[in-house]
Formats: sequence, C-alpha cells, structure tokens
Amino acid sequence: MAPRKKTRTGQGSNVTPRVAVDSIIDNAGKHPRGGDIPPITTPSESTILAQTAPVPTPDEGETNPPIDIPVPPPSPASGLSVFDRDLRGAIQMLAYIAASQAQRSSVGPTSSSQPRESNSFRVNKFLQLYPPMSTGANPEEDPQDFIDEMHKTLRVMRATETEGVGLASYSLKRVAYSWFVLLEESREEGSPPARWGEFTDAFMDHFLPVETKATHAAKIESLKQGSMSVWEYHIEFACLSKYAMHKLPTMEARVCRFVQGLSPLVINEATTVALNFDMNYGKMVAFAQATENRKLKNRMEHESSSKARSAGNFGGSFGGGGSRSAFRGGSSGPS
Repeated sequence: MAPRKKTRTGQGSNVTPRVAVDSIIDNAGKHPRGGDIPPITTPSESTILAQTAPVPTPDEGETNPPIDIPVPPPSPASGLSVFDRDLRGAIQMLAYIAASQAQRSSVGPTSSSQPRESNSFRVNKFLQLYPPMSTGANPEEDPQDFIDEMHKTLRVMRATETEGVGLASYSLKRVAYSWFVLLEESREEGSPPARWGEFTDAFMDHFLPVETKATHAAKIESLKQGSMSVWEYHIEFACLSKYAMHKLPTMEARVCRFVQGLSPLVINEATTVALNFDMNYGKMVAFAQATENRKLKNRMEHESSSKARSAGNFGGSFGGGGSRSAFRGGSSGPS
C-alpha cells in the first residue's frame, strides 16, 4: 500500500506563489534566458504588482533608498565649477610633482643629509615665491613675460622639467587653464608627462598672435648694433629672438645671426671665434663685449697719448722760440 502524501499545513499552504522580481528579468516582459514570462492570473497578485514599483535586488555592500523618498536625477555636466577646476589643477600639479620625484629617485639614491621633500612642501615653497599668473584672456598680456618669470621661479626651486610643467599649470587661470586641460587630454594614453620645453612651445604657439610673431621675426632679421653697445644690442636681440625661434632653431644659427649684426669694431674677431665648435650664444656675447671694451680702452689711451704729444710739441716749440729770441737779443746787446 502506497504511503499517504502528507498535506502541507501552515501559513503558506493556500498562498499563490509570487513572482520574484530580480535583475534577470527586463522591463519588456522578456526573459533574458529566452521565452516569455507566463501571465499572472491571480487578481490579488496583479493588483500588488501594479501598485508596487519593482525594487532591484541590491548588490553586496550596497543599499537601496526608501521607496517613498524620491531620488533626484544627477545634475547635467554643464561645466566645471570654480572649486572643481581648482581641485583638478591641484591634483594635476601633485601628479606632475610625484612623477618628477620618481624620476629623481630613479637617477640615484637620495643623500641622507638631504632628505627628499614632500609634495606638499614643494607646493608651499612654490606658492611662497609668488609665481606669475596667466589668464589667457587679456590681449595685452605678453605670454613671453609669463614664461620668463615662471622660468626664474622654477630655477630658484631647482625644479625638474616635468615638475615645472605641473607647477606652472597651477598658475594658469580661466582660458589658459582650459587650454592646458585640452592639451593634456590630447596626449596619447600612457605617454610620459610633458616636459618644460614642450609646454613653453605649445603655450607660445597658442597665445602669441601670429601678427606679433611675424613682426618680431622681421625685426630680428634687420637688427644691427649701430650706435648701441654690445650689451644693449644683446638685450634687444634676446628679446626679439624669443618670438622668432622658428627662424633660429639651433644654437649655431643664433650665434651666426648675432655676429652678423655686430659693429665693425668687433665683427672680424667675433666671426673668427664663431668658427669654434663649442661656441654658444652666451660665450659669444661675453667675447664680443670683452673685445669691445678692450678696443675702446685702447682707442681712448691712443687718443690721450696723441693729445699729450700734441700738447708737448706745441709747448716745446713755444718755449724754444722764446729762448732763441732771447739769445739773439742778448748777443747783440754788447756791440
């Protein structure tokens, strides 16, 4: 005789099984694994599902907000706020400093007498030097002035080329900083951080007007020393050459153009010295200045001696004539 099936008694004996709502079922009524969802025929169940919004099963470690509390949608990304821009700039600056310190540590061990400075210390040291700021929005603002002043600040800090880019980017505001963000995003993924030379070239190409660059390039092609001293000529040449680096791409080209504009007083000696393979712009300026000073000193000494000889000859002829006249007069007296 077959055993009797026991009848399940209890709370769930007469309750229709409910359809579990989980992430496997999508909103279109289709099961991702294939097949339609069987229709629900129990009225009470349909009413419950119609009145209750499905609550997705939370993942491990997550919590769902209460159903009766509406969750506001995320605000559209209409642009970074001032705080976000400052925060992003600070993060980028610290990333550049960290990369620079990593390069320093890879070059050689740090001396125990000179402990490595922390990122926060480097940033504070940079800000205490009152670095220049650039907005990129003022047409009267000379981008070369910003590069020159920033370069002086970074030299005082003994910053590396990679660290210098990060610190300089923190001094960019408004339009200039937006440009830097685009510059960083345009770099290939995984590429090393930008170096100081790359940053300055890109900065000048973007913020220096084409008309200004063409004007300065034309001036340096026709620049001559003339009545200026070598030092004054160097100052003018250096200011103009910053805007015409595309015409003076190498040290040799820069030295050659500087020598071509020198005065006849020093150009011959400078042309001969320029042929040395180790000659650079700084050495050439020093040599031309020393040659000018030496020749001007020799010229002054020669003119002084010429004047002294002229004065001596004039005085000797005056004195000699008087003595001869007196001698003649004395000799004729007794007769």
